[in-house]
Amino acid sequence: MKGRASLLRTVGLLWVVASCTSSTTPPAGPDTAPPPAAVCTTPTRTSGVQLGANVNALFWEEHYGDTRLLGAVRSLGNPIVRFPGGTEADYFDWERGRPVDACRYGACRTWDNAQLTPPGLFQRFGAFRNSTPASFATFAQQVNGTLLLVANTVTASVDDNVRWIGAVANTGTAVPLIELSNEPYFGRVEGTDNTERLYPTAASHVAYVRRLATALRQRVPNARLAFPAFVPRVDPATGQPSPGHDARMLTWNEQSLTAGIAGDVDAFALHFYPRLPGRRGASDSAYLRTLSTFASSYWALTQEQPQWRLLPADKRLWVTELNASFADAPELVGTWMHGLVQAQLMLRMLGDPRMDVMLQHMLTGNPQWQAVVHPGRAPDIVPAPGFTAYALTATGETLSALSTALRGATCVELRAESTAATLIVAARDRSGPRIVIVNASADPITLDIRQLGFMRISATERRAAPLSRPGAGTTLTVTSLGTSTDGYTIRIAPYAIVTMSGS
Repeated sequence: MKGRASLLRTVGLLWVVASCTSSTTPPAGPDTAPPPAAVCTTPTRTSGVQLGANVNALFWEEHYGDTRLLGAVRSLGNPIVRFPGGTEADYFDWERGRPVDACRYGACRTWDNAQLTPPGLFQRFGAFRNSTPASFATFAQQVNGTLLLVANTVTASVDDNVRWIGAVANTGTAVPLIELSNEPYFGRVEGTDNTERLYPTAASHVAYVRRLATALRQRVPNARLAFPAFVPRVDPATGQPSPGHDARMLTWNEQSLTAGIAGDVDAFALHFYPRLPGRRGASDSAYLRTLSTFASSYWALTQEQPQWRLLPADKRLWVTELNASFADAPELVGTWMHGLVQAQLMLRMLGDPRMDVMLQHMLTGNPQWQAVVHPGRAPDIVPAPGFTAYALTATGETLSALSTALRGATCVELRAESTAATLIVAARDRSGPRIVIVNASADPITLDIRQLGFMRISATERRAAPLSRPGAGTTLTVTSLGTSTDGYTIRIAPYAIVTMSGS
């Protein structure tokens, strides 16, 4: 290992495809090499890491036959796919495959006939065709994926949810994961106060969810259930939660746990949208240095928040929506650096042994996120020419790398050699040990594979110019890596993701 500058910098990663890997064996000779260090020897997960994407039903249906996109999702290897999405889940009628009619055209009422305000977003989907349980099941089969279903706790009853989720199970598709609600800690959603009017306290929401969990245990007994917990967006400048968070959000976890929800669920579901810093006149090099350490500082600040510390040690954690928000950094839209930051955040979070499920938000687009792939265009049900699905951009590339390298891993550990800008992560599943390296810095790094636990390796590197947009006229370079003439030294390029396996 050469010092700090030569040892890693931040984010990213990728996997080794058989056709693109090289196997490096050290030269024969006397036994001069030290014994390899152990690679991730303490399993902490019984089911292994599961990765995937959030699928917004309202922006998905036109893509069911997109072979490139389906191929990209399949490349994740048994991905988790989340239906019918996030905010729209609370206004979605699964039997009709569209938003609840009353919440599109007139007086919007809840499952218990309380009158609500129709969210403006859903008024625009008047002729939306069909995203039903059969559609969800078909998509899961097409991508060799696993469903994570989100219950509707605003405009549907417990019986409605059990009937709809049961309809998915009736197709023969397994229903192993269920998120029992979507963001009920936000009192105001899509310009309405519907959630807060229906559930004025966390305890009132727990009462509904407890009934739902009991009914679902009977209908789909093998499913794992998760309750939505709140983790604040942190301001890196102050280390404090965003000023926009109100008392409902900041006391949600405490009140939900006091109401006893932990005894009814297997996991807690979390959403993360850290806000990337803007350039503020900095040069390219200075701005990229700031971005390279963002994930490290943001994750450290998150772990200090009281809302995070309340999460039970004996429950699993699912991150069902994750994306680095570029509201202050429009030039990062779709760039390789955005993908690297996204990957770095995932890797740091997976270092928490409770983390089982991690989903990127999102697969196609919505009013907030379509800008990632089609800047300046308002979303539409049928995307305009030039639309590029999220799974085919830089963030899709890094997610694919992560999924191939970490999917099924029962052990994921951040190596001590890591820095704020460069991550070295060790993982292990039934097939053996792996290493993921994310160098988000402008400097190459040099490593001795023996210090990573290997005597011989097979390794692949992906890299691109950090502010370029792979998939939009910019080439993503994928190469096999070998060691130098000593048989043990490997060089990692700047702004690269490397995955390796070996013995």
